[in-house]
Amino acid sequence: MILKVAFDLPSGGPYDYFGVEGAALPPPGTRVLAKLGNAQRVGVVVAVTGSSEVPLMKLRGIDAVLDGGEPLVPADIVALLVQTAQANFLPLGKLVFGAIPPQARKAAKDLDFGKAAAAPVPQVPAPQLGTLPAAQQQLLRDLAKDDGGFAAHVVAGLPGSGKRELCATAVEATLARGRSCLLLAPDIAAAEEWHARLRERLPQVPGGVVHSGLTPAKRLAAWLQARAGGWRLAVATRAGVWTPLPDLGLVCVVKENSELYRSETRPVFSARDVAARRARLAGCPALLSAAAPSLELRNAAQRRQVRLLQLPPGEELRPKVSVVDISQRTLFGGLSMELENALRQQIKEGGLSAVLVHRRGRGGMIYCPECRHLLRCPQCRSPLALDDSEHCQCRRCGRRQQEPSSCPGCGGGRLASIRPGSTRVAASIQARIPEARVLKVDGDSDPAEIQRRLAQGVDVVVGTKLLFGLKLQPLTCGVPDADAILLSPNLRAAEELMETLTSIIAASPAVKLVIQTRFAQHHAYKALASGSYDDFAFPELREREDAGLPPFRRLALFAVTGKDAETVSRAAGAAHYHAAQLRSPGVSLMEIVIVPQPQGTRMQFLQSAARRGDLHAHLRALEERLRQHPLPKQAEWEIEIDPLVC
Repeated sequence: MILKVAFDLPSGGPYDYFGVEGAALPPPGTRVLAKLGNAQRVGVVVAVTGSSEVPLMKLRGIDAVLDGGEPLVPADIVALLVQTAQANFLPLGKLVFGAIPPQARKAAKDLDFGKAAAAPVPQVPAPQLGTLPAAQQQLLRDLAKDDGGFAAHVVAGLPGSGKRELCATAVEATLARGRSCLLLAPDIAAAEEWHARLRERLPQVPGGVVHSGLTPAKRLAAWLQARAGGWRLAVATRAGVWTPLPDLGLVCVVKENSELYRSETRPVFSARDVAARRARLAGCPALLSAAAPSLELRNAAQRRQVRLLQLPPGEELRPKVSVVDISQRTLFGGLSMELENALRQQIKEGGLSAVLVHRRGRGGMIYCPECRHLLRCPQCRSPLALDDSEHCQCRRCGRRQQEPSSCPGCGGGRLASIRPGSTRVAASIQARIPEARVLKVDGDSDPAEIQRRLAQGVDVVVGTKLLFGLKLQPLTCGVPDADAILLSPNLRAAEELMETLTSIIAASPAVKLVIQTRFAQHHAYKALASGSYDDFAFPELREREDAGLPPFRRLALFAVTGKDAETVSRAAGAAHYHAAQLRSPGVSLMEIVIVPQPQGTRMQFLQSAARRGDLHAHLRALEERLRQHPLPKQAEWEIEIDPLVC
């Protein structure tokens, strides 16, 4: 028998090893110590097989088994990690060692499994469903019926429609049946809030919260306690999607459309997709909720692959949405008269106003109001923006230069800036409304200073999405440049806009919302006004289908990065050649594009197919070809499934 062992290396393994002489083979999930190169490294057994492609004389030996008779990683989590790595073309070792607690990655033989003990199944009374609407009662009955088999349920509804209560009741009902629950939230603040809510509602249920804000010691203690069966309920962010739980009966993902579920660094994966895959492996239902669910789920619901329940909004909590068309308007420091008057009125009436800006700093793109010439970076042709020192800076490659005194296009002497940043908007509001107490909140702000100013009292808070973490509950909200989100290079820009606007409404359901845009007829704004998610989903799906974008085509990005531009170019060209040679009729292959970086060079090309199976078969063949014909070692390559930006 042969052990397959994964290591925290760029290639990720797995590597083939002999077992320990004179000892039984450790099961999957066990940490082992083995020699790799000139040093001993910790690895995790991911499989035990009867054969190996490695010649017998080249098989390596295990130096020590670290976890005794009990593996650190349960078998179901190992299977989940292997499936996720295969589905996303990720290095298995990188994924495994990113999933387990940091202190468990060290060669410590004693992780004190003895301190963790299984907890008895808590006695939770079944929730009373009589007060819920009939459709919600039916959903909860369907979840109970699906217990023991996988099914995906999606709940859509604007803030105030009852999604939170429905999810909490579903968790309570699952625990009442003696099963355990995993609930995912998009960020630490939301996870802590959900944990407090469920702890108050179900004080007798053992469990905890898992996120990247915990210390390494607390992460390890939580993992060991959950691993031993001491938890029946886990509330987690993306970092805790791998938390082991006994007898899993429900996986719940709140705000499933949030991009925070997608990891920002390698290995890139979506915790939402991992959660659904985990529910399938466990044979339990998955419940996903959002104000505006992702279009992949809406399309799947249309094909009856998932079940969709749309909750009507509460009429008393419907926001007052005002969409201001600024396409032919003159703005004053980025503010329309409607937004300025709304802020003045709120200051007069008392209460707080918030202005959400897409970026920090002074502002976005620089252009000439006379000829509409857009100032671009001479190095990578990306639009330039003003920074705080009145210089022009490229946000893509980092190049900085002096702002020209006249327009390079027509020679006009007046340049202007669109897409203003938080610094410029805050200064504009202070200049236009001198009596306003204005606070700026962005990545440059000091958290202690923010709390001090809030305690003293403010009238208008201007900031980026960090505003959502402050729990301000403003009565008036403004979005001075919604187009900065709508026209971003993100392939799911319209979904991001919808998620942002519904998050504003969720922060204070009775809010008066003023949106400035040059596309006032966009279906996102119509959906907000009508309260119907389908008013957004159906037009957006038609546009996606016409453009050949997900969910109608599957995308994969092949990227090559390195310090030497010539080496990267040669490697990308070779990979593109192999991809063209292997391409089947159902797979499309785009040309190579250069993505300038502040340091080094990145070149990439896109591949797509209508069927996921066709695309994955093509990528597996490409991986095998690159193993036979390796690219230069100075160039690193990676495959990203379902990229956000191409």
